[in-house]
Amino acid sequence: VLERYHAAGRVRISLFLRNGTYLASYPDPDERYRETRAHGRLFSAELPRAAHGTFHAPSSSSGEERISSYRTIDGYTLVVNVGMARRVALAPWYDRIRVTGAVSALALLGSLLATGFIWRQSRRMQRQERIAQEARLAAEHASRSKSEFLAHMSHELRTPLNAVIGFTEMMSKEVFGPVGSPKYREYLGDIAVSGQHLLHVVNNILDLAKVEAGKWAMEESVCDMRELCESTMLMVRERARAAKVALVAAPASPPVTIRAARRLMR
Repeated sequence: VLERYHAAGRVRISLFLRNGTYLASYPDPDERYRETRAHGRLFSAELPRAAHGTFHAPSSSSGEERISSYRTIDGYTLVVNVGMARRVALAPWYDRIRVTGAVSALALLGSLLATGFIWRQSRRMQRQERIAQEARLAAEHASRSKSEFLAHMSHELRTPLNAVIGFTEMMSKEVFGPVGSPKYREYLGDIAVSGQHLLHVVNNILDLAKVEAGKWAMEESVCDMRELCESTMLMVRERARAAKVALVAAPASPPVTIRAARRLMR
């Protein structure tokens, strides 16, 4: 019977009398027969305190730490003691600890890798956002500089243009005396028209800056198509003449008018 229990639980089973005398044990059934353990911990400390229990103590033969459980048999002067090496008893627990530790280490490693990946992604997004912010600021600065340049240059061009147009009108009206040849009067008219066109071009440059800023509004009016064609022909007449190209504005009957922005049509 003792051998069967030993094989099932890998334990050492001993049978004692209450005075501490060995009766039987397994393994080594005859090694300690009739020896006494009256001074051992089981009989000197544990058994006087309780009829059954569990305690830790080193083996009397090998010194190995063992876990023992004992019980007295009612109606008999017998004590059964079952002992197992501590390392054997705790081996499954140690295995679970190792498995748990390995899983925890893998989980920790995974968490560290995930944290590192998220940190790198965050750093990259911050870097990209900073680059985009710098590019946006540079674009805004360039746009503002361009608008300031256009405004400055438009002012610089409009001032002499207004003077040229004013002087041309004064000469056409012969404020300070006759011009002389009728051809000069014709040229003065061309200069005035070209100056007006150039002034319109400068204004268009300002309009372009307004368009980019989203503040431009189209100024529509009723325009005579013949007058638009003739004024446009005056500006390119000399180039057409040099290229030996004849420009003719055929009269329309009745006159054709449209509603449009005059400067854009030119």
